[in-house]
Amino acid sequence: PAYYDNCAGGVEAYDPADVEAAVVGLAVDLANRHPDVGAIVCEGINFAPYAAAVQEAVNLPWFDIVDLTRLVHSAVVKRRYEGYL
Repeated sequence: PAYYDNCAGGVEAYDPADVEAAVVGLAVDLANRHPDVGAIVCEGINFAPYAAAVQEAVNLPWFDIVDLTRLVHSAVVKRRYEGYL
């Protein structure tokens, strides 16, 4: 409910810690009910702030739009290597 109220319910003020706890709880429940899950792929940008907390709770790789953006950026904008490789 905390996550839904924040993102879909149009709530103006919310406690980020409550939302994080709700998202982590959902991920822990998912991992417990489906132990064969090997990674979490999140399509919504609204979950990105909670990625580290979820990853710490379920010990699974996490992929979201932030990761995809960084991957694309790193492919398009290459940095020169300096120093030792």
